[in-house]
Amino acid sequence: MSHSSPALLAALFVFLISLLVAPAANAGTFDRDTTWAHTGLAASPADGSARWAAVAMLPDGRFLAAGRTPTGQAAVARFTAAGELDTTWAGDQPTPGLLVVSAQNGVAPAALSVRPDGTVLLGGTTLAVDSTPSLLVARLTADGHLDPSFGTGGTLITTSGPETTLGGLAVTGDGHILVAATATGSGTDRGLLVRLTAAGARDAGFGTGGEVAFRLGGAPTTVSDLALDGAGRIYLVGSRVTTPRRQLAVARFTAAGALDTTYGTSGYAAADLNGASSAVYEVTGRRLRVDNAGTALVLAAVKSATGPTSQLIGLARLTPAGALDGSFGTGGTRTQDVSPSHVMDPAALVTIPGGFVVGGAMTVGSTTQFGLAGYLEDGSPDQTLNPGGATKNAANLQVGTGGPDRIAALAVTPQGRLLAAGTSQTPSEQNLSAIVRLGGDAHAPQAAVKLSWEQAVPGRAVRPGQTVGFDASASTDPDGAIAQYEWDIDGDGTFERSGAKVLGSYPAPTQAAVTLRVTDADGLTAVSGATVHVQADQAPKVAFVNPTTAPVAGKPFLFGASANDPDGTIARYAFDFDGDGSYETDAGTSPLATTTFGHKGPATVGVRVTDDEGATATAKLNVTVKDAPCVENPVIKIERAVIVTQGADVAGGAGCFHGVTTDKGGVRTTSYTTSGHFRVNGLEVDTLGSSEATLEWKRNKSGDKKTLSLTLTAKNARVEGTAQQTDFTFHEGSINWGLDGTTIVGFVVDPSAGIGGLPLKVLSAVKLGTDGSSSLDVLPGMPPELLGKTPSGPKHLVFGPSANASALGAFSFKVDQIPLGVILLGPVTVSYDGAGSWLIEAEAEIPYPVPTKVAGRLVIVAGHVKEVDLELKGALPTPTPIIIQSLGLHIDFGPKVAPKKECVKTVGLVETTPYDLYKALDYYVPQLRQLATANPQYFGDLFHKTFQRYPVPTFALCGSIGLSLAEVIDADVKFGFARYDNPYPNLFFFQGHATIAKAIDAEIAAEFTTDGYVHFKADVGGGYPKSDPWVEWNVGLDFEYYKKQFNAEAHAALTIVPLEFTTGANVLVSNKGVAACLYFKTFLGTWRPGAGAMWGHGPTLYLFGCDVKDYKVVITHALSGDKVIGDIVPPGTSASAAKAGTPVVKAMPTGGHGNSAGLVRYEGKPTAKAAQAGPDPVDVPSGLPGTVMAFKGADAPPHVILRGPSGQVFDSGAGNAPVQLPGFAALKNDKLDITEIVIEKPAGGRWTIEAAPDSSRLVQGIQADGTRPVTATAKVTGSGHDRTLDYTVKGLPAGSRVEFTEAGAGGGGRIGAVRADGRGTLAFHPAGGAPGAREIKAVVYGADGFVTARLELGKYTAPAPQRPAGAKRLTVKRSGKKLVLRWRGKAYRQQVDIRSSKGLNVTRTVKRPTTAIALPAAGTKLTVMVTGTTKAGVKGPAVRFTTKVPTKRPKHRK
Repeated sequence: MSHSSPALLAALFVFLISLLVAPAANAGTFDRDTTWAHTGLAASPADGSARWAAVAMLPDGRFLAAGRTPTGQAAVARFTAAGELDTTWAGDQPTPGLLVVSAQNGVAPAALSVRPDGTVLLGGTTLAVDSTPSLLVARLTADGHLDPSFGTGGTLITTSGPETTLGGLAVTGDGHILVAATATGSGTDRGLLVRLTAAGARDAGFGTGGEVAFRLGGAPTTVSDLALDGAGRIYLVGSRVTTPRRQLAVARFTAAGALDTTYGTSGYAAADLNGASSAVYEVTGRRLRVDNAGTALVLAAVKSATGPTSQLIGLARLTPAGALDGSFGTGGTRTQDVSPSHVMDPAALVTIPGGFVVGGAMTVGSTTQFGLAGYLEDGSPDQTLNPGGATKNAANLQVGTGGPDRIAALAVTPQGRLLAAGTSQTPSEQNLSAIVRLGGDAHAPQAAVKLSWEQAVPGRAVRPGQTVGFDASASTDPDGAIAQYEWDIDGDGTFERSGAKVLGSYPAPTQAAVTLRVTDADGLTAVSGATVHVQADQAPKVAFVNPTTAPVAGKPFLFGASANDPDGTIARYAFDFDGDGSYETDAGTSPLATTTFGHKGPATVGVRVTDDEGATATAKLNVTVKDAPCVENPVIKIERAVIVTQGADVAGGAGCFHGVTTDKGGVRTTSYTTSGHFRVNGLEVDTLGSSEATLEWKRNKSGDKKTLSLTLTAKNARVEGTAQQTDFTFHEGSINWGLDGTTIVGFVVDPSAGIGGLPLKVLSAVKLGTDGSSSLDVLPGMPPELLGKTPSGPKHLVFGPSANASALGAFSFKVDQIPLGVILLGPVTVSYDGAGSWLIEAEAEIPYPVPTKVAGRLVIVAGHVKEVDLELKGALPTPTPIIIQSLGLHIDFGPKVAPKKECVKTVGLVETTPYDLYKALDYYVPQLRQLATANPQYFGDLFHKTFQRYPVPTFALCGSIGLSLAEVIDADVKFGFARYDNPYPNLFFFQGHATIAKAIDAEIAAEFTTDGYVHFKADVGGGYPKSDPWVEWNVGLDFEYYKKQFNAEAHAALTIVPLEFTTGANVLVSNKGVAACLYFKTFLGTWRPGAGAMWGHGPTLYLFGCDVKDYKVVITHALSGDKVIGDIVPPGTSASAAKAGTPVVKAMPTGGHGNSAGLVRYEGKPTAKAAQAGPDPVDVPSGLPGTVMAFKGADAPPHVILRGPSGQVFDSGAGNAPVQLPGFAALKNDKLDITEIVIEKPAGGRWTIEAAPDSSRLVQGIQADGTRPVTATAKVTGSGHDRTLDYTVKGLPAGSRVEFTEAGAGGGGRIGAVRADGRGTLAFHPAGGAPGAREIKAVVYGADGFVTARLELGKYTAPAPQRPAGAKRLTVKRSGKKLVLRWRGKAYRQQVDIRSSKGLNVTRTVKRPTTAIALPAAGTKLTVMVTGTTKAGVKGPAVRFTTKVPTKRPKHRK
């Protein structure tokens, strides 16, 4: 350095020699550690800085010292734990490791503090040019420079009077800096407490101008040190000038700077020390240590003021209240004279475990040396610190060459050793650097190596590339901690790694020598080592376990594999079940995996095993897959296609599907194969020969599960269809249909297609309906007899469930006009019944002799005319006053005449059971059998089937004529003839009705057979006046005769309407007897007196209840029909039950659409007049053969009125009498209060049930085959895109469900489903699309999957579609030859545009926030634009990123 001198260098040389030749001390706390640094002495700065006044220890063993340069300025140096200058700190200074802080004429450091952030606070006293002291506070950065953000250029110089000396420095919890000082020169000394801001300025909010000046008890006061307790209270130590001597004083201030009067006496404690009489000794407090609770340990200098010179160490301990702690020393104080060598000016205090150490100067002979004394916590001398010394708790240490040495600061290293820093001089008073480490000589550490690596199998060697852990944490140091760990893991002699634990790997098999070198805080080292064996993995082996059974298509089949690994374990099994080598089925650690084969036939499967280190092995197995089992009569519903194998029977087989479902690549494929017969939306398909049909359905496995394709293929099949009771043949050959749309793509019609011998042309694609039907338009040709005319327009045919309903009419079409000579036919309607019968209906115009229109009907069966009908249209005048109003003729040429109500209405076997559905009513209402047994006169045949078998005519001719004679008479006459085969007679009949003078009605009817049966009936009646008559009359005659059996009856009646009075008489003469009865009917009731007599018996008089029917004979002739009665005994009933005559009723089938026998129970209205509360609704499916209902009243069989969807009205009637009408029966049980009702072939739709006003209150009802209509309500709540649907559902049958949806012009979608009655909520997000009003709808699905109702429930306003958020935090990473880009962002799809200045231009659409591109050159600048899009197509913001392609990282040396 420029200020070095030869004399100084010589002195240093002598000093170093003295250290080298100094004798070794005994190991102890106060012994010098000659193994540290320079024989126990820290390095001397090259600039000559010395006179160390403060030391601050760092956690890692490094420390800072504050001293003075040779020119008197402050010097702050940082030393390593080994005692050398740390050149990484203030490395740019003239003396690296040392920073000079200059101020005015010089700086005397007094305090040093290291902050948690590494910054350093320096406190001291400056000397101005005129030698006036001032306070200096400086802040140094963590790297050893003045902090320009503090004070002025890093320092603050301040004063509070002519002379101010810094005594101590501390930092509060909130970052304020406290400075304790003594101000002199103003008459008497006074203490100062100054607070600075963290930025190095006086805190104007503290005291006056940032300071508090005080004199304790009004006496002159000096301050030497400063400390804080855990509560932030401030403690100061110094002295008070009292009479006669200086006295130790400790004061406490609040955090705000006020004297804490609760402490000691009025804020301070002044104490005399034991053994130091105030009459002799001056006591000055020097150092202060305060714990969190506020207990204060005080070090004082005690010096005699009179008599012989005596210097004592003074100690005191005060409680948090400021009182002397009686458990310390004697009454809280202690003094010690370390004789014979006194410790002068004890200026340093440091706590150690179990006690504390005091440092200062000790006079030894003619020299002044470092002086040390140690004490236990209670103030007693710690005699273990220097057991070999004269004073066992104290020691002296010569540092320099005999000049004055003294300790100014003490610190404890992390190893527990003492650092003593102070002043050392040569005899010529040259300053020497004096920082000494005590504690005796250090001991070398012990190195220990532990290797670790992941071992799936215990004892496995390290694998190439595997990470190995090198652990030295078990290394120890007898007298401290390990400071440095160094590793040579590849055996090349270079220690390339550092740290207690490091990781490494080896690229290839080898044996590597590992060396560890550890260095402790004293710089001593130790070495240890180990050997790493690196070996390559051995491949595993695998083979299939041969299955004992063959797999079946469509059924899961379990495969197993057997594998082993010679040097490890099998970590993963993967199977290839589709033979493409991709091993798509990951079985994890299981050697078993299940697959489902989609087709029968040969197949190859594979297995690949991977051991726990990644090595693989494979094996293959050939198997033969059997066909899937036959699933009888499945119903397959996909999109609009409905495929069934039940019902139709074109080829005589019921059909069978083999169903197989497989998954691959996110696509689920289900294949159905069959070699039988099946239906596709009502179209009949029958495979021919050995051909098979395959229905293949592909859809997404997850997510929206959208159908990707639906195809039906067959090499050879026949395609037919039944519509309007007619079979159509369309195609025979191969088919390849697409069924995933609204039409059948690929539907082919053969040129030979036709119907009943007529050509057939298909005009449109086959459309698939949403209800499982299909439809198309056809154009049939006309028979050649009708000149081959084409129809007026195409026919729309529907195939499917609705097409097979019996209510649909036959296939028919129309032709406008067909000219046949002078007769013009038209319009002509041609109908085909599907069984070879054509019906031709037309109107004809006959131009002369009188222009007349005639309607005709012709039925041709098997090429023969079966029926002819002719009807006159309009009136036909005659030469007489008589006008023919109508004229008709019907001829049936047989051979079996069909029944017609206007001709021959009773033909063949006619069932007369009182409604076959009684058997179902018996099943559901067992009490009905009791009712039938109790009333045999009404229901004797109830549990039997009864028939009338009438002979069938072979020819029938019937006619009718209507005549009119002005306003005198209007007459309608019907006549007919029926011919029967032997032995039956032929039949003639006549019927007429006439109105005479518009006042008298007359009817006459007669039947005659060729075997002598005669039946004649006539009736004449009228009223006066004609409109709204008040008198009505009627007379009649009924005569029947056959083979000497006869009945002749005459009757007459007169009614006076206003009086509600009727009187009349009946007279009967028969082979049985004779009778005459009168009857009188009034509003009070009916009276029927009379008399009768059986031939050969006396007369019988009747006062009441006379009835001539009791005297009639039953006349049965050849055409009356035979009664047939049979028990209802279903197949499978035991013979014994049948023989016993026990009626056995077969239960109605359950399940299926349209024929379920489920019961609906409901409660009646609670009001007495049930009808007033409104009718109860019930939905009845269409196509039922019948339905049964039973109703219970509160106190009598209820009077029930049923109203059908087509206007039907059925009334069960009042009272307990049964009611029988065509298609309807009502039975009453007054004991059980039940009304039972049977309806034959009920109309499908909504029926209502209501109790009549005179009915007993309706309590309960049951009904077979009906359903209560489902009701629902819904309301949308919430806002934005988080909505809730509050719903109620009532009347939902078991197995059914309600789907809630939203729909509007801008968009819509599904909200959710409900499968049970009740209230609830469905959380949903509005579907994408334009904002605005949307309807909330409920679609009700029955248990069979068919839609049963659609309900509109209200509206809500949907918000604008939500935009996806912008992408964030793009990162790029090299991966082999790829550059992987990742970002944060959520969207259904994300478009990524990547550009560079070198021509790169890539655009991709991805679903995950990552993509990879070919690796560009390192350093290439990229511009990346990411735009998110919702599923509905709404785009989010486009976010732009710029980045560079990273460079390749260099490989670590091994």
